[in-house]
Amino acid sequence: MEKIRKIGLGFLVAVLFCTNVVAYASTNDYVKTRISDFKILNENQVQITFTRELDKEMAEDITNYCIHPSIGAIFYYVDIISAELDETNTVVTLTTGDISHDMFMLGINNKIQDVNGENIDNCWRVFSYASKTNNIHVRVVGDNRLEVNFNRVVDKEAVENVANYKIADVYYQYGCELKGKVDVISAELDATGTKAILNIGDLSTESVYAILIENVMDIDGNGINASMLFQK
Repeated sequence: MEKIRKIGLGFLVAVLFCTNVVAYASTNDYVKTRISDFKILNENQVQITFTRELDKEMAEDITNYCIHPSIGAIFYYVDIISAELDETNTVVTLTTGDISHDMFMLGINNKIQDVNGENIDNCWRVFSYASKTNNIHVRVVGDNRLEVNFNRVVDKEAVENVANYKIADVYYQYGCELKGKVDVISAELDATGTKAILNIGDLSTESVYAILIENVMDIDGNGINASMLFQK
């Protein structure tokens, strides 16, 4: 619970003081560009892949990114040294200050536009260099359904144990008590062994949520502890 408290406080600070990266609900039927893959390359670089080509000038503007330690000094941000869009216009490589020592939250300004001139979707990632092989991707796939994608085959029994998941509204995580909690009712691993569908309680479109996954293992017995922010 102490770990949850620390992570929650970091998330709250980032939400309050990195206001330019807060995303808003779409007002039309356009399927917004979002992150499709995220990789930690080394202690000073991360790579972000998007679902659609981006405007180069906006994508390479370092002021459109912020990285804040989830555990650490308040008001401290990691330097973004450069942002480079590759030749496909879908992959951005960020060169940063040291990201080897903590758990971090990356925020991307949703004012960045794709090739169609539309603003990208809300883009957040929580990551840790120490557990860089344990990254997950989470997306809402229904009113009460969440899809969790693992980057390798995982143990079915551990993944389907609902006690291994915690979901809460980040605005209500504080002290030693987890508030704004969202129940995880069931979890089912698909045939690929890399994707779990969670049946969960109600989500608000106005809230930002954190999911924490603990005690899950891959098929080789390696532990997977991961976390991420998401919105409905």
